[in-house]
Amino acid sequence: GLRRKFWSLLSLQLDKDEHIEWGPSLVTLSHSELQQFIMDMFLCADKDRNGKLNRKELKSMFENSTYLSLSPEELQRVLTEADEDEDGSVSYTEFVPLMVS
Repeated sequence: GLRRKFWSLLSLQLDKDEHIEWGPSLVTLSHSELQQFIMDMFLCADKDRNGKLNRKELKSMFENSTYLSLSPEELQRVLTEADEDEDGSVSYTEFVPLMVS
């Protein structure tokens, strides 16, 4: 499902990103390296720096990936699934389980 797509995206992004020094696969990342990778991904997507990803920021994150394109319905499903407090955005604490589940 969508979580598998996320992991595929992360693995492929890691493979193609020459600036990431810790290897070709997320499986090889230490716990702290994985935390840093997810934090960097979140901060990069959080364009307005409010500590949350709104629908537009999530959409942009997916659109900027050459490996994962989501339909509007899939994007809405991701937002709905991750948005535990139902405020219309995804906080970092909501984002992490989405990325590692």
